[in-house]
Amino acid sequence: MEAATQPGGWWSRNWPWAVGTLCALGLPLFLLVFGGLFWTVQRMITDSEPHRMALHGATHHPEVVALIGTPVQRGWLVTGSIHHSGGSGGAVLSIPLIGPDGRATLHVAAERRLGTWRITEAELAHGKAGRIALAPDDFTLPAAPRPLR
Repeated sequence: MEAATQPGGWWSRNWPWAVGTLCALGLPLFLLVFGGLFWTVQRMITDSEPHRMALHGATHHPEVVALIGTPVQRGWLVTGSIHHSGGSGGAVLSIPLIGPDGRATLHVAAERRLGTWRITEAELAHGKAGRIALAPDDFTLPAAPRPLR
């Protein structure tokens, strides 16, 4: 007489489906979480005042326009760091720039004192022209319009 074989537990019968399902659900969830985190950090950097000052200055700077043409647009991956506490802080950013005549990277350093940001160093890295130091005073935002009374 043959011994009756007992079927294994749920896990032993269904482990390929369980692992497959966990992978199929886990990978998109992982990508969604870290993609959202990446997007949030990029948004925080690109919405910052040092980034706006640098991009405004670059789009109106004659040397930048001469090298890569106009209109100057920002590339998609801005890197760097921004920190501030109270009225002081600092920022170091690398901003890719794209124009009809080429590409370049704008490197800026900024500091915040008494609540006001100021670009302290600016340099343009261009493939053919090399590194070009730009005057930090050219990187300011236009004054906000005064409200009518």
